[in-house]
Amino acid sequence: MTAPRLRVLLVEDDEADAFLVQELLDEANAPVTLTVAPTLSAAERGLTQDQVDCVLLDLGLPDTQGLDGLRRLLAAGPGTAICVLTGLGDDHIGAAAVAEGAQDYLIKGQVDGTLLARSIRYAVERKRADDNARRLHQVEMEQRESARLERGLLPHPLLRTTAVRVHTFYQSGRRAQLGGDFYDVVQTGPDRVAMMVGDVCGHGVDAAALGVE
Repeated sequence: MTAPRLRVLLVEDDEADAFLVQELLDEANAPVTLTVAPTLSAAERGLTQDQVDCVLLDLGLPDTQGLDGLRRLLAAGPGTAICVLTGLGDDHIGAAAVAEGAQDYLIKGQVDGTLLARSIRYAVERKRADDNARRLHQVEMEQRESARLERGLLPHPLLRTTAVRVHTFYQSGRRAQLGGDFYDVVQTGPDRVAMMVGDVCGHGVDAAALGVE
């Protein structure tokens, strides 16, 4: 199968280094469309205006130095994979960049076209896997919270008589995952049982939390 063409933004102020990256990718026949931004500000604009799969980021730029540039790009393009380019002997900076949120790092002068293309592809795949895992975790947390709120919305009948039995259940209406409507059953006299129904405006977790309260 043909690999999908990736859109890569190279953030590099050195024209010779930028030319070398393009040459390496061309030699490897990498399915990559490369765009170059000479400053971090230009890269931030590029991320907001265009859809980019991966950023190759040089940490030494005219308008930023070190990991500050990485942090700014993580904020500007939270869904974009970032591979940091470091100088020789800066492994500690590369490791720190990965700890900050980059997918990988490469040392300038120690990569060929095949390695560069593979690193870009792996960075994109790793970013997608991380995002999927994060979304799954968020869904699981929301489901647990929804279940807790559903239990809170169920009535706790206050009955002194055995002549009446109350069977409770919760079913959200429409297509909402969770509603805010609630009901309860209370015995108000020897031969009288009252039911109250509360209609909370809106749907979702906020409305359900209000109903539970």
